[in-house]
Amino acid sequence: MTQQLEATLAFTREAAEAIARETGEPEWAQERRIESWRVFEDTPMPSRTDEDWRRTDISGLKLDAFHPMTQGEGTSPLRATDLAGTPTMLCAEAREQGVLWTTLAQAMRSYPDLVERYLLRQGVLPTYNKFAALNGAFWQDGTFLYVPRGVAIKMPFLSLRSVSPGGASIPRTIIVLEAGASATYLEWQESAGGEAGLHCGVTDLLLQEGAELRYLVAQEWGRGVWDFSITRATLGADSRLRTFGIGLGAKSSRVHLDAILEGNAADAVLRGVYCGDSRQHFEYRTLQDHAGPHTRSDLLYKGALKDRANAAYTGTVKVEPDGLHSSSNQTNHNLLLNSGAKADSIPILEILAKDIDRCSHGATAGQVDESQLFYLMSRGLSRAEAYELIVVGFFESIVSALPVPELQQRVWESLSRKLALHFAEHGEGA
Repeated sequence: MTQQLEATLAFTREAAEAIARETGEPEWAQERRIESWRVFEDTPMPSRTDEDWRRTDISGLKLDAFHPMTQGEGTSPLRATDLAGTPTMLCAEAREQGVLWTTLAQAMRSYPDLVERYLLRQGVLPTYNKFAALNGAFWQDGTFLYVPRGVAIKMPFLSLRSVSPGGASIPRTIIVLEAGASATYLEWQESAGGEAGLHCGVTDLLLQEGAELRYLVAQEWGRGVWDFSITRATLGADSRLRTFGIGLGAKSSRVHLDAILEGNAADAVLRGVYCGDSRQHFEYRTLQDHAGPHTRSDLLYKGALKDRANAAYTGTVKVEPDGLHSSSNQTNHNLLLNSGAKADSIPILEILAKDIDRCSHGATAGQVDESQLFYLMSRGLSRAEAYELIVVGFFESIVSALPVPELQQRVWESLSRKLALHFAEHGEGA
């Protein structure tokens, strides 16, 4: 990082302009950055007096305490790799088919006409909220994945992101799948220790007709990290989206996920797992927006909380007037492992179409069922073994569906550490 950028640590216009120079952005990108900064400046910091923010307390967040991270310091998006760290470069065949897999800054320089269509013009706009505007004005790390028409990539694309102590990681990810294309994208986010940090990430998922995307994000931030993440997916006709969100770390994590089903017969399956201990806080806000006819969405989020951890879930299913014969389901389950843990769920339905096939929602919060414990103990298990088996079973349907085996194993290991479970091989008959 240059001395000039180091000297402008606050989130000011000068800092945004310095980042643009560092990135070597074209004029149109600089203008969009400054547009975002103006929105950021004009948008008040959220507080618990705002209805949308009353369940997440950010009064202790001081943005000026964090410094911009060097480009590339918080990410490694240039290669596909497994979770053991074995690199696998994008194969020659994929390159020959026109697949683009690079940093967002490099994509702007090499493919400016392509990136200009999408960056801050489709997906998450700066007006979404204060943190979307912050991302639009100060993003540095970023990933650009573009899969041309009809190209199917089997190797998962993986980005590894981190936050340095006192750092602000502000990545922007754009994934574009043209008609009939398919891909799997995995992002693992982590940092060590309890040092303070900030993550403010935005992801735009753009699926054209008949495209299929599997999108997985797992965060295991350190206990001092403030996490704000926004993902917005736009689905064309007959496209298929499968998302998996794993929330394990952070001091406070607020995640937005919007699925906009625009095209006829678009389909979205949304899955999430979160696990909190100590005084961790998680808030998830989801939107299943059925704008087109014959669209389908199915959401299932599950969380386990212990100590004084708490979680809030607000999910909206909206069926637009043109969303005829749509089908949607939304479910949130919470397992409270002691009396100090807390979970709130608010399901919302907005049905504006005259004729839909089905629209349902449900939410639960409760402790481990004593009758289930008794049944398992009557079959020879100790109380501790029965308890662990129930908790593992609670998460099994989602974790076992993760399409990357290494991720399944890593998630089980993380859950085991947090919940003090001892089964060595979850999902293998545990």
